[in-house]
Amino acid sequence: MNKLSIDFGFDGSIIVLLLCLAFSFFIAQFLYKKEQRIGAILKKIPFYRFLLIALRTLSIFILLILLLNPLVERTSIKYQAAKSIFLIDGSISMQDAFINNDSIDFESIYNILKENTSTQNIEYKFGKNLDSIDFKFDLNQTDIAHSIEKINEKYKNQNIAGVYLLSDGIHNQGKHPLYQDYNLDAPIITIGLGDTTPKKDIILKDVRHPDICYLNNDFEIKIDIESIEIEEPFVLNINRVENNKVQRIDNKLIDPKQSKDISIVISPLKEGLEEYQISIPLLKNESNVKNNNKTFFVEIIDGKQNILVTAARISPDIKAINAVIEKNENFSYDYIDFERLDNIDKPYDLIVLMAAGANPLKLKKLLQQINKQKIPTLFLIDNSKTLSNINAASRNGQYPNFNNITFDNASINDVRAKVNENFTPFQLSQNTVQTLHELPTIEGFSSLNMQLNSNQILLHQKIGKVNTNLPLLYFDFQQTPKLGVLLGSQIWKWRLADYSINGHQDATNELLWQTLQYLANKSDKRKFTAKTNKKIYNANEEILIKAKLYNENFDLITDEKIEFELINEKEEVFNFQFTPSQGEYNLNLEGFAEGKYKFKAACNNYSYAQYEGNFYINAYNLEKLNTIADHQLLRSIAAKNNGKYFSLKDWKTIVEYQSDMEKNKLAYKSIQKTPLIKFLWIYFILLVTLASEWIIRKLLGGY
Repeated sequence: MNKLSIDFGFDGSIIVLLLCLAFSFFIAQFLYKKEQRIGAILKKIPFYRFLLIALRTLSIFILLILLLNPLVERTSIKYQAAKSIFLIDGSISMQDAFINNDSIDFESIYNILKENTSTQNIEYKFGKNLDSIDFKFDLNQTDIAHSIEKINEKYKNQNIAGVYLLSDGIHNQGKHPLYQDYNLDAPIITIGLGDTTPKKDIILKDVRHPDICYLNNDFEIKIDIESIEIEEPFVLNINRVENNKVQRIDNKLIDPKQSKDISIVISPLKEGLEEYQISIPLLKNESNVKNNNKTFFVEIIDGKQNILVTAARISPDIKAINAVIEKNENFSYDYIDFERLDNIDKPYDLIVLMAAGANPLKLKKLLQQINKQKIPTLFLIDNSKTLSNINAASRNGQYPNFNNITFDNASINDVRAKVNENFTPFQLSQNTVQTLHELPTIEGFSSLNMQLNSNQILLHQKIGKVNTNLPLLYFDFQQTPKLGVLLGSQIWKWRLADYSINGHQDATNELLWQTLQYLANKSDKRKFTAKTNKKIYNANEEILIKAKLYNENFDLITDEKIEFELINEKEEVFNFQFTPSQGEYNLNLEGFAEGKYKFKAACNNYSYAQYEGNFYINAYNLEKLNTIADHQLLRSIAAKNNGKYFSLKDWKTIVEYQSDMEKNKLAYKSIQKTPLIKFLWIYFILLVTLASEWIIRKLLGGY
């Protein structure tokens, strides 16, 4: 059975159709009211007048409908063998679910559930992603929401009898599974495993620490501990690990009632990557000892980067940038009002300049000092006056040189950010890229004439739904000093939205930190480099290494064979080779165990092409933190998605429920939506009405 309907995409479509019809009739009648050539005939034979008006009305009405671009919705009932999808939680926490009787019967009961269905059975194991079925329960993360979403993508518009989710209800990755709209045309039946009874346990949940700290500066860590069924005080140990030797830094006696935001101050010893351990000794009758320890690393470097922030007026953007700088231990900054800045009398590594349009003479003097002292600068161009004054300075041949962009016809538009995948000087994390694409519009300059290389632009402008090549944030690393330009304002809106989306501001912090760090860093003049995108990785995280090779004249070489040697703590050696890609060499590594690694990269055809480095892979097992099953979450997921919750022990009840549920899944509804403008028959009707009107007019002596 097929059913056709038209969807205009808005409420009140009937009223709009009536208005279109009335307008079409009015236009047709008006045209024929003024008809002179065949007017006498139409008066003698009114039928022809009515017929011609009707044909013209229909033609105009069809054109108006096509302009509204409605969708033709075709609903059909299809008959197809139903499918049952089984999702088994394959995470490590499920091992504790089988300590009791569950372990004895799980596989046999699971097979009974499968065999009882009269449908085609599809099975997956899931952790962070969907995987082929097995019963190893060895995955380090659990993302229930993502797994169900992937099922929806794979089996959309198919006849699904039900989705069976067998889990302990513990999730520790991705979105909260209860607050997702899965749009499944099938119930989700949840089957709970594991013990929901709270047991005596100390959980070292989180250690918040800086990734980088400066030598001779103390740094603070914050520790969160969860105590379950524990009343007596316990000891918290803080250790430093050097050359595989553990050195006690501090220990504290912790009251279980005051175990949040425990503050510890640590003094670094020397430059390099320092390893620290946080541990809680085993308590009597404690059920889970795997979550009593955490290891973290801090890179200790020597020397801060000093930043001068100046603006002609206070704006939310300046406050946002100052807040970002204050959060980063790598930076120290001075804020000086632009009108009071007579001379740059301190050694700065970077200048952030905004809203400098009020005083062109002062701006010109400042740019001369910047150029003389070779200080990299980030320009935040917030209005056309600032743009005009800086552009005027550029035309006079002084820094900054904007000759590659013409601003004469620039206009302000609401724009979004689109991260440029071809930008190579530094990389943003995938989470940051995703968040940047979700952030709201800010004011940006469009209608620019530009001659920029694609790898100079970090953020392109997205205007409406159109991705453009226009720059929003770009860098000119050919100039000395280095130049960064943000062609827009209202980045404070991004920080507010970042917090609203994620509950923190890590994405906007990373964007601005990376921008400031890149501009402030002194250029690396080595002819060969091979660098990781960071120093510390979590287990199962992809490691990206990028290499660049230049000849004696600093011309980029892109077709050489570059070898990579990775050495772990056991002195085991793993050999790889870089892949050339867009002017550089890339290597992606994953699947290595936790621990310290050192590496060597070399190109045998160039004697100077030798580079050594190191990184660390940190243990990252969220499954160890919590092993108490959450069956209430499973109940809520089932209730929200037209399903039902069962305990695995009630497998006989599940079998009865399966029989009743699958009786009604012989057929399913399929909906297809197609724009009306794609149907040929609508053009045929339009052609017939126009041709009929023309033929009748010709027969009556008209034209």
